[in-house]
Amino acid sequence: DNGCRAVDSLVIRQIDDLPVVEPIADTTLTCSRSSLTLNGALPTDGANYEARWCPLDQDGFEITNRCDFGLSYEVGQPGIYSFTVTNLATNCSASERVQVSLDTLPPTVEAGRADTLSCNLSSLTLAGTAPPTSRLQWRSVDGLPITDAMTLTPSVTQAGWYILEATDRDNGCVGRDSVQIFADDRRPALEPLRDTMLTCAQPSVQLTASGNTLSSRADWQWRGLEGQLIDEPTNPTVTIDEAGTYVLTLTDPLNDCTVMDTLRVRRDIRRPTAVIDSLNMLELNCRTDTLTLSALASRSATGAALSYLWTIQGSGNLFPDAQAAVVQSDQSGLYRLVVTDTGNGCRDSLPFQLREDFAPPIFTLENNTPPLDCQRDSALLSVRTVRPVTELDFSWRSPDEEEISSTNTAVARQAGLYYLTVTNRDNGCSQTDSIRVERSADFPNVHILLPATLSCQQKQVLLDGSASQ
Repeated sequence: DNGCRAVDSLVIRQIDDLPVVEPIADTTLTCSRSSLTLNGALPTDGANYEARWCPLDQDGFEITNRCDFGLSYEVGQPGIYSFTVTNLATNCSASERVQVSLDTLPPTVEAGRADTLSCNLSSLTLAGTAPPTSRLQWRSVDGLPITDAMTLTPSVTQAGWYILEATDRDNGCVGRDSVQIFADDRRPALEPLRDTMLTCAQPSVQLTASGNTLSSRADWQWRGLEGQLIDEPTNPTVTIDEAGTYVLTLTDPLNDCTVMDTLRVRRDIRRPTAVIDSLNMLELNCRTDTLTLSALASRSATGAALSYLWTIQGSGNLFPDAQAAVVQSDQSGLYRLVVTDTGNGCRDSLPFQLREDFAPPIFTLENNTPPLDCQRDSALLSVRTVRPVTELDFSWRSPDEEEISSTNTAVARQAGLYYLTVTNRDNGCSQTDSIRVERSADFPNVHILLPATLSCQQKQVLLDGSASQ
């Protein structure tokens, strides 16, 4: 208002005896370092100093009940700490503050999505995520094996809980996450296959598989180990006509689990052997009017029983049972024996012919036999020609039906009709012929005159044959 002014002055002097405190670096509490020691240092100018550590509250004031004298101070909580150095001679003090931070933030970890082991997926690769600088470790709750357990993508082969631990290399904090691995290895149930046999009676066989799966769906696959061809091998029922080893696979398409079984198909086409006893000697003839045909010597290839069937090829006769091992026949002709092995149904066929020989011997009697007379009381009878030339039996019979010779000649001692029967020993057939032996009629005519009668007076009589001529 009046333009007047007043002036004053102030002199500020610097006091040089404050302690010189070295700065202390800020530090951090971490997961791997939950406590630490703060260390201060006294000036080195030779004065007498006192050191004290105190935590500060949020307003920057010392929390005196937690202060501690000394160069070192144990810290377990984050905050601001003050290090004060006091010159005991001047009571001047100087302080430095230390910021103790807290770093316990774990890494962000993902163990991945749950997955399932199956029959055709025997191992799984886990897919975890974590910061690239983390130290990794997988472990199993049940101690199951883990391959490459210190990577983000380890391999596992068993169901269970798996834990991924990632450790921050700076603060030692560990982040964890877990994933569950399931297993679906429930295999289908397949009824066992039975080995079978191809035979003559059964040249092919139908195989039918039976089983069940968890999903009630089934994939079938038949396969021949020796390269046998199979029609429609994906059907549960197939027809097999080749011997060998076959493999059946049943797969559940839900979990790809499979079950296998094998069976052996063998082939038995061994034929029996048809045999007729003494076939070359069987012949119908005058001695044998019925033949016995026996197939009992036939042989089975499997050791099983044989069945028999006798058939007529054209004309002939078989009795009493054409399906018996032994039959009879009374007619020549063409026949066939079929023998079946009941073990495998295989057959053997034997055609044969029954021959007959009813031909009688052919012969001629000598017809120049002279008649009997008073000077010739016997005559020789003989055969002139005989066919066939073989073993023959001869039988001569007299007019009295008495056999007088068994050779090819005979002696006739009386007139009359003589019979010769010739028999072929091979076929028993006979032929009979006859020859008449005459007696000469030129005998003397004897005539005796009638004699007298003998009596007491006529003691002898005369016999008179003078009238004979």
